[in-house]
Amino acid sequence: MGEPLMLVDEAGRVRAGNAAAAAVGARIAGRAFASLVVDPDADVERCLQRWRSTEEPVSAELTFRSDGPLARPRTCLGQRTSATGEIVVRVAAPEPDSVTAGRADERLRRLYALSAVLADAISLREVAHVIREDAPGLIGVRSASLGLYLHRLFPLRESGEFAAATNEPWLDLDIAGNPEALSAFSEPGRLAPDAGPTADAPHILLLTLTGHRPEPLGILRLELDAPLPPDEAAHVQVMAGQVAQAVSRAGLYEHEHRLAQRLQISLLPDLPNLPELTVAARYAAGADQVAVGGDWYDLFRLPGGRIGMAIGDVAGHGLTEATEMAQLRSVLRAAALRVDNEPQDVMAEVNAFICAYLPERSATACYLVYDPARGLLRYTNAGHMPPLLLPPGEAPRLLPGRVPLLGMTGVAPGPCGEVKIEKGATLLLYTDGLVERRGESLDEGFAFLSALVADTHDMAPDMLCRLLVDSRDGAWPDDRALMAVRFEVAGTEPTFACPASRVRQAGRSGTARPVVG
Repeated sequence: MGEPLMLVDEAGRVRAGNAAAAAVGARIAGRAFASLVVDPDADVERCLQRWRSTEEPVSAELTFRSDGPLARPRTCLGQRTSATGEIVVRVAAPEPDSVTAGRADERLRRLYALSAVLADAISLREVAHVIREDAPGLIGVRSASLGLYLHRLFPLRESGEFAAATNEPWLDLDIAGNPEALSAFSEPGRLAPDAGPTADAPHILLLTLTGHRPEPLGILRLELDAPLPPDEAAHVQVMAGQVAQAVSRAGLYEHEHRLAQRLQISLLPDLPNLPELTVAARYAAGADQVAVGGDWYDLFRLPGGRIGMAIGDVAGHGLTEATEMAQLRSVLRAAALRVDNEPQDVMAEVNAFICAYLPERSATACYLVYDPARGLLRYTNAGHMPPLLLPPGEAPRLLPGRVPLLGMTGVAPGPCGEVKIEKGATLLLYTDGLVERRGESLDEGFAFLSALVADTHDMAPDMLCRLLVDSRDGAWPDDRALMAVRFEVAGTEPTFACPASRVRQAGRSGTARPVVG
């Protein structure tokens, strides 16, 4: 007999129907189309408005007053047929059970796939990337994007952090920015009143994302070629629930990440303001870390006008490591005041402290003593990253020499070397997180660092720290700490007691509390 067809006039009344439409009722001509629908929750008038607005078939799920097969929900396809607003409504044939089961299996497969990629996303940026790149194909929409209430996800964010929406893969709903962009997220759950599914005006579906608390965490914005049928819309709601869980989980990670950063910064020193030096420091937690770490640095005045400076790293992450880091920094300062400023003697006392009181711990450190009157820098490096010296107008140099790391019983750190410093030279003291990147060797990391600073002779230490430490590409797995020292009073010519190793060039092209990166 074919599929039921009905012609509906602009007033919403059925003008005619084919033989198959008799399943709805023997006499349907002249009756209001809405009177044929039994489902009281069906918005028939809204369906008619959508059908009048397009010449392309648009689907809706309706249940008719009938004792036959139309008594259960059926997909109806409606479209405008003339300029007068007449609508033709086709009641699609019911799908075989095998087709329905196959569609359910496909939806379950897409749900599992979305859950899997979201499970691998740790940070908010990673979640937003999944939504933008993977979610459209898995949900079955043209595009997907996120709007987030960041103050609800992690209240401790720094002032101005993530402020520029154009630099982030989401829209910050807390910030009054582009009115048009904000209006796209203003009415969750409503379809945009578009004239039809065109390339310039897609249908918009907005879904509120909620976590364990009642207030929304954000909005998932989907662009569709046409409104979703009820069964598909329900499935999309389930997928939006997976997105909400991922956003909530990432928000908790971001919150803990920032708590760890703040605790780390509280354990680091306020650097003194010394006329002989311009100093800046910066610390940033690694992309894989939510715990505090053992990275530290220090700079202080010594008797006789000399200046001590140090950089170090206690192995591991956690409160224990952070506490031990603070202990080692205090031990080093005390030793520096007691052993006549000899770097190897200071490191020997720190090593003895670790062996006696922290026998299960190992650490690296580099301690340097600068004499401004002589322009001489002496140092001992116990297993740490080699300091990088940038003399004025010359290529960067790694300071050579290294003795075993701290925590080795029976090993006394010896002197590593000394270097004559020229006025205007810059010294970089850093931890391994600054040169360790995923998929690269340490030599490649040193070469990259050298190339990055090769033309920064005139850059202020604070700006240099920001350049080197601030990175958001996710390639820095470990914490990174950096102290940049510009020598304002020094000797004339840099000469080395032992040859300095030049860093291979890469093939790619203020003294205040340290700033959280």
